[in-house]
Amino acid sequence: MRISKDEEIAELPATTARTLARWYRIPHVIGVAAEVLGITDAEAMSALHALAAAGYLERSGATTDGEDFWVTTTQGNALAQASFSRPITRGTADKYVNEIVDRAGQYNADPTKLLTVNRLYVFGSYLDPGRTHVGDVDVAIDMLRRNDDDWPSQAREYVIRSGKSFESFYEELHWPTTELVRHLRARRPAISITNDEMGSLIKDFRLIYDVSADPTAIQPSPSAGKHVM
Repeated sequence: MRISKDEEIAELPATTARTLARWYRIPHVIGVAAEVLGITDAEAMSALHALAAAGYLERSGATTDGEDFWVTTTQGNALAQASFSRPITRGTADKYVNEIVDRAGQYNADPTKLLTVNRLYVFGSYLDPGRTHVGDVDVAIDMLRRNDDDWPSQAREYVIRSGKSFESFYEELHWPTTELVRHLRARRPAISITNDEMGSLIKDFRLIYDVSADPTAIQPSPSAGKHVM
């Protein structure tokens, strides 16, 4: 997804909307938006409601005090990864796709990881052979958990082993996913990674990586559970 800094999204400046989407990939309460943007809780509530009405956020449970958690939708995840940079050439896009496939193989060969990259797909403008320049390299990831038992405990232990420290349980819970996505993107702003379902939400796509065809990968157990962002 590519946006302009000058445009508005859900009646918010594009930079503000993207900032909120990036924070709310992990469920947070309204106070986080207020703190991040330096605004009042009432103003933060208005911003989150605007993003929700436009399809970028949704409610996701509540605290013991009844305060709503908010989290990005599929559309919101795309916004979180949106780029303000210029389109890239076809040659650069091909290079990025090849690099993503290589990094998926590297990740799947690492026995210390908690997840498996099951499949990777490309979709969007990259699939148009007539385009000499494309926007983002849009990639959809299908992930599996190598061990589905007590995932929260596994994630917390993994955070400790990684030497990381987070303020919230949700950040700990999502660190294995965040780390994997960062590994695949490798700080390339033109690479957008989502967890969209191919064939249901997106009709036109191409498979670029399948763990079952990777001889260097640690193959997942037949009972491996699906993992979502």
